[in-house]
Amino acid sequence: MLHFYRRTMDNSDPAVDANMMKSLLDDIDLRLFESPRDPELARQIIRIKHNDPLTTMLELSRGDLNEVASKRLGYILGKNTHVKSLILWDFNLDVAGVCAGLQNNRCIEKVQFNGIDLRDTDKLN
Repeated sequence: MLHFYRRTMDNSDPAVDANMMKSLLDDIDLRLFESPRDPELARQIIRIKHNDPLTTMLELSRGDLNEVASKRLGYILGKNTHVKSLILWDFNLDVAGVCAGLQNNRCIEKVQFNGIDLRDTDKLN
């Protein structure tokens, strides 16, 4: 798909290209974060990715994120300037991957881990 996109970019408007790329990346993120247990999760993460000022809290519960999704979530949270509270409970994810991105965040005031496996956090050193 990206190969086709690159070929069509040569003769098009840069603003349209930027919007197409943003849309393509949003589609990838929507698929990465889609959850049958929480259909709103992916859309909420996209709002956080776009720095929506109305999204000030992210609560993840009773779900799973693989290593790639965990690192991507950390990156997105690291860039966000409106999320003040991050609550994770009974959630299976790569804590080190999330925290690596969180190191860049200066706005989150509250991080709460409940029922989260912290054994891999030695990677944070």
